Amino acid sequence: FGWPRSSGEPRSRAVKVAGKEPPAAQAAVALRICTLAAGMFAVLTQPLWPAFVEAVASHDQRWAIRTLVRGTAATAALAAVGSLLFISYGGVALQWWLGGGVQFPAGLLWAIAAWVIVLCTPRVASLLFNAASILRYQLVVAIIAVAMTFALKPVLAGRFGVAGVVQG
Repeated sequence: FGWPRSSGEPRSRAVKVAGKEPPAAQAAVALRICTLAAGMFAVLTQPLWPAFVEAVASHDQRWAIRTLVRGTAATAALAAVGSLLFISYGGVALQWWLGGGVQFPAGLLWAIAAWVIVLCTPRVASLLFNAASILRYQLVVAIIAVAMTFALKPVLAGRFGVAGVVQG
Protein backbone atom coordinates (compact mmCIF):
# COMPACT_ATOMS: atom_id res chain seq x y z
CA PHE A 1 0.00 0.00 0.00
CA GLY A 2 2.99 2.27 0.25
CA TRP A 3 2.60 3.07 3.97
CA PRO A 4 5.87 3.62 5.79
CA ARG A 5 6.98 0.85 8.09
CA SER A 6 10.03 0.06 10.15
CA SER A 7 12.45 -2.44 8.71
CA GLY A 8 11.37 -5.23 11.07
CA GLU A 9 7.62 -4.64 10.90
CA PRO A 10 5.67 -7.12 8.77
CA ARG A 11 3.86 -5.65 5.76
CA SER A 12 0.55 -7.15 6.87
CA ARG A 13 0.37 -4.94 9.99
CA ALA A 14 -0.68 -1.97 7.83
CA VAL A 15 -3.98 -3.66 6.94
CA LYS A 16 -4.69 -5.52 10.18
CA VAL A 17 -6.80 -4.40 13.10
CA ALA A 18 -6.86 -6.67 16.15
CA GLY A 19 -5.27 -9.47 14.10
CA LYS A 20 -7.89 -9.40 11.32
CA GLU A 21 -8.07 -7.68 7.98
CA PRO A 22 -10.82 -5.05 8.19
CA PRO A 23 -13.45 -5.27 5.44
CA ALA A 24 -12.43 -1.86 4.08
CA ALA A 25 -8.86 -3.11 3.54
CA GLN A 26 -10.11 -6.23 1.77
CA ALA A 27 -12.40 -4.12 -0.43
CA ALA A 28 -9.54 -1.73 -1.22
CA VAL A 29 -7.32 -4.62 -2.30
CA ALA A 30 -10.16 -6.04 -4.44
CA LEU A 31 -10.63 -2.65 -6.09
CA ARG A 32 -6.92 -2.36 -6.86
CA ILE A 33 -6.85 -5.79 -8.46
CA CYS A 34 -9.93 -5.13 -10.59
CA THR A 35 -8.70 -1.68 -11.62
CA LEU A 36 -5.35 -3.15 -12.63
CA ALA A 37 -7.04 -5.87 -14.70
CA ALA A 38 -9.40 -3.40 -16.38
CA GLY A 39 -6.48 -1.11 -17.18
CA MET A 40 -4.51 -3.94 -18.76
CA PHE A 41 -7.51 -4.92 -20.89
CA ALA A 42 -8.01 -1.29 -21.91
CA VAL A 43 -4.41 -1.10 -23.11
CA LEU A 44 -4.70 -4.41 -24.98
CA THR A 45 -7.96 -3.56 -26.74
CA GLN A 46 -7.54 0.18 -27.38
CA PRO A 47 -6.00 -0.32 -30.85
CA LEU A 48 -9.39 -1.65 -32.00
CA TRP A 49 -11.03 1.76 -31.59
CA PRO A 50 -9.46 3.48 -34.64
CA ALA A 51 -10.02 0.31 -36.65
CA PHE A 52 -13.70 0.38 -35.67
CA VAL A 53 -13.88 4.08 -36.60
CA GLU A 54 -12.52 3.26 -40.04
CA ALA A 55 -14.92 0.32 -40.45
CA VAL A 56 -17.91 2.49 -39.47
CA ALA A 57 -16.80 5.26 -41.85
CA SER A 58 -16.41 2.81 -44.73
CA HIS A 59 -19.62 0.91 -43.83
CA ASP A 60 -17.71 -2.34 -43.40
CA GLN A 61 -20.25 -3.98 -41.11
CA ARG A 62 -19.00 -7.49 -41.84
CA TRP A 63 -15.50 -6.71 -40.55
CA ALA A 64 -16.85 -4.77 -37.56
CA ILE A 65 -19.18 -7.59 -36.47
CA ARG A 66 -16.55 -10.28 -37.04
CA THR A 67 -14.00 -8.28 -35.03
CA LEU A 68 -16.57 -7.58 -32.32
CA VAL A 69 -17.33 -11.29 -31.92
CA ARG A 70 -13.71 -12.39 -32.06
CA GLY A 71 -12.47 -9.59 -29.82
CA THR A 72 -15.17 -10.16 -27.24
CA ALA A 73 -14.51 -13.91 -27.23
CA ALA A 74 -10.77 -13.35 -26.88
CA THR A 75 -11.25 -10.79 -24.12
CA ALA A 76 -13.67 -13.02 -22.21
CA ALA A 77 -11.36 -16.04 -22.60
CA LEU A 78 -8.29 -14.10 -21.45
CA ALA A 79 -10.21 -12.66 -18.49
CA ALA A 80 -11.51 -16.14 -17.58
CA VAL A 81 -8.03 -17.69 -17.73
CA GLY A 82 -6.59 -14.85 -15.66
CA SER A 83 -9.44 -15.18 -13.18
CA LEU A 84 -8.90 -18.93 -12.84
CA LEU A 85 -5.22 -18.31 -12.20
CA PHE A 86 -6.19 -15.69 -9.62
CA ILE A 87 -8.58 -18.10 -7.90
CA SER A 88 -5.84 -20.75 -7.84
CA TYR A 89 -2.87 -18.60 -6.84
CA GLY A 90 -4.39 -15.30 -5.66
CA GLY A 91 -4.23 -16.20 -1.99
CA VAL A 92 -0.50 -16.90 -2.22
CA ALA A 93 0.08 -13.76 -4.31
CA LEU A 94 -1.84 -11.60 -1.84
CA GLN A 95 0.12 -13.05 1.09
CA TRP A 96 3.35 -12.22 -0.71
CA TRP A 97 2.13 -8.72 -1.65
CA LEU A 98 0.64 -7.79 1.73
CA GLY A 99 2.70 -9.89 4.11
CA GLY A 100 2.64 -13.38 5.56
CA GLY A 101 -0.39 -13.39 7.84
CA VAL A 102 -2.95 -11.95 5.44
CA GLN A 103 -5.90 -14.19 4.65
CA PHE A 104 -8.58 -13.54 2.03
CA PRO A 105 -11.56 -15.89 2.00
CA ALA A 106 -12.12 -18.03 -1.07
CA GLY A 107 -15.47 -16.33 -1.64
CA LEU A 108 -13.70 -12.98 -2.01
CA LEU A 109 -11.21 -14.44 -4.51
CA TRP A 110 -14.13 -15.82 -6.55
CA ALA A 111 -15.94 -12.48 -6.36
CA ILE A 112 -12.85 -10.61 -7.59
CA ALA A 113 -12.43 -13.11 -10.43
CA ALA A 114 -16.07 -12.71 -11.48
CA TRP A 115 -15.79 -8.93 -11.24
CA VAL A 116 -12.78 -8.93 -13.59
CA ILE A 117 -14.63 -11.04 -16.17
CA VAL A 118 -17.77 -8.89 -16.01
CA LEU A 119 -15.73 -5.69 -16.11
CA CYS A 120 -13.52 -6.65 -19.07
CA THR A 121 -15.78 -8.68 -21.35
CA PRO A 122 -17.86 -5.78 -22.76
CA ARG A 123 -14.77 -3.68 -23.53
CA VAL A 124 -14.64 -4.48 -27.27
CA ALA A 125 -18.36 -3.75 -27.68
CA SER A 126 -17.92 -0.38 -26.00
CA LEU A 127 -15.12 0.47 -28.43
CA LEU A 128 -17.41 -0.32 -31.37
CA PHE A 129 -20.30 1.64 -29.84
CA ASN A 130 -18.00 4.64 -29.28
CA ALA A 131 -16.71 4.42 -32.84
CA ALA A 132 -20.30 4.33 -34.14
CA SER A 133 -21.34 7.18 -31.78
CA ILE A 134 -23.85 4.94 -29.99
CA LEU A 135 -23.60 6.80 -26.72
CA ARG A 136 -27.18 7.01 -25.44
CA TYR A 137 -27.48 3.21 -25.20
CA GLN A 138 -24.24 3.02 -23.22
CA LEU A 139 -25.44 5.79 -20.91
CA VAL A 140 -28.76 4.02 -20.25
CA VAL A 141 -27.01 0.71 -19.54
CA ALA A 142 -24.56 2.46 -17.20
CA ILE A 143 -27.39 4.18 -15.31
CA ILE A 144 -29.23 0.87 -14.92
CA ALA A 145 -26.03 -0.82 -13.73
CA VAL A 146 -25.39 1.90 -11.14
CA ALA A 147 -28.98 1.70 -9.88
CA MET A 148 -28.72 -2.08 -9.56
CA THR A 149 -25.40 -1.71 -7.77
CA PHE A 150 -26.86 0.68 -5.19
CA ALA A 151 -29.78 -1.68 -4.64
CA LEU A 152 -27.74 -4.91 -4.45
CA LYS A 153 -24.66 -3.89 -2.46
CA PRO A 154 -26.39 -3.56 0.94
CA VAL A 155 -28.26 -6.85 0.46
CA LEU A 156 -25.22 -8.80 -0.74
CA ALA A 157 -22.91 -7.20 1.86
CA GLY A 158 -25.23 -8.32 4.65
CA ARG A 159 -25.28 -11.85 3.31
CA PHE A 160 -21.72 -12.37 2.01
CA GLY A 161 -19.59 -9.63 3.65
CA VAL A 162 -16.87 -8.04 1.53
CA ALA A 163 -17.40 -10.62 -1.23
CA GLY A 164 -21.00 -9.38 -1.47
CA VAL A 165 -19.83 -5.80 -1.84
CA VAL A 166 -17.56 -6.86 -4.67
CA GLN A 167 -20.35 -8.90 -6.30
CA GLY A 168 -22.88 -6.06 -6.11
